[in-house]
Amino acid sequence: MPPGESKRNVIYNCERHGNATGIGLAEFTTDRLVAKIDLHATYINVITGQHISAAAIPMHYPTDKQVLGIALESLGLIEPEDARVCWIKNTLELGEVEVSTAYADQVKGRKDLEVLTSARSMAVGGDGNLPTFDAFGNEGRLGSVAAK
Repeated sequence: MPPGESKRNVIYNCERHGNATGIGLAEFTTDRLVAKIDLHATYINVITGQHISAAAIPMHYPTDKQVLGIALESLGLIEPEDARVCWIKNTLELGEVEVSTAYADQVKGRKDLEVLTSARSMAVGGDGNLPTFDAFGNEGRLGSVAAK
């Protein structure tokens, strides 16, 4: 897979006052995010930006665990433990990301990246949802990587 391309995009939550512009770029999301969408704000943004499909609502499931499980299953012959997963806080803050161990060799070869943590488990809570990005970064199989 060429750099910068992804097979599946999952959006877990919306923090921008219900504006879900870009949700249509994902294949999967959560019921939690869908419930937060301000359709009026989202529609105005995608019409103004002339990218109507960016407001399309993808398949959605009740919990992060279900969404991640379905997304990983949909990859076909790639085993979940071999999947290249990248978790970002949001599209405005890309200086630090969480990546799966499948990215280890790529990250080691980059002089512009710094590994901040060793690999650790990505566990969901009793409600089936992931912790917030910041909470995971503080508690934390993903390792934190930052741009230098």
